[in-house]
Amino acid sequence: MKIAYCISALNHQAGMERIIIDKVNWLSRHGYDMTIIVGNSAPETMPFDIDPAVNLVYFGIEGTLSFEIPFLDPVLKEYRARLSEHLNAVHYDIVVSTGVADSHVLYKNQGWKPQGR
Repeated sequence: MKIAYCISALNHQAGMERIIIDKVNWLSRHGYDMTIIVGNSAPETMPFDIDPAVNLVYFGIEGTLSFEIPFLDPVLKEYRARLSEHLNAVHYDIVVSTGVADSHVLYKNQGWKPQGR
């Protein structure tokens, strides 16, 4: 089973990053094909150890997401466009959203909906 977690940044030593990496590492060690999709660039050093079998997809988007006027934020627009493109190209069985930035893309994306529905 292919599972992806979406997160806008993975370079902070914070709770959400720690929980995601712990879950992904555990699922990877138990036979799941795991991917973490990250909006920003790859950090120089990772705050936590990631299982080598976990796929990391970095979009390399520079800047900070702003939710004050979302439809005008170029960073948010680029992130959503890149995420939608990626999800249409790579079909995951489950995609987990960690924030508002990706949740708007997930319900609209046609590429990963279950077949036959």
